[in-house]
Amino acid sequence: MVEPASRRPELEALAVSVDELVAAARASAPPEGEWSPTLNLGHLSQVDDEVWAPRVRQMVEARHRSLASPTFSWWESAEGSTESRFSHYSLEESAAELSRSRRELIDLLARLSDDDWTAIAHHDVFGVIDIVGLVREVLAHDHVHLEILGAPNGSSATE
Repeated sequence: MVEPASRRPELEALAVSVDELVAAARASAPPEGEWSPTLNLGHLSQVDDEVWAPRVRQMVEARHRSLASPTFSWWESAEGSTESRFSHYSLEESAAELSRSRRELIDLLARLSDDDWTAIAHHDVFGVIDIVGLVREVLAHDHVHLEILGAPNGSSATE
């Protein structure tokens, strides 16, 4: 299925963001006390798998079943879970994991109908958010990690 033309910019931005993150990670020497580039990329794949994709599914399912919109809270990974999961990964393994998780997220979004893109949720920080708003939050989160990795002026895909 080809994604609606109106959604191509969001999907392309998600793909470009991964390319920029991986390039920044390869060139990065993060400040003392920050996660390594490997952990940054691993964390982003973890968030794709554990936060973004499940939330898209919940939002769309609620809309399809005429249920109340889901309510989401701010998510933080369990203490040490990113480190324990990704500390043995090489940078290239973490980059591959992020590429896989983001491709799955993009594929999920590409399968949504125009109506699905209007599904909403209530977020305790972002307020009422639709799928486009959620994608913007994915990109904003990517941008934070681009800054941590030292990418000059962050990412053009997230501006």
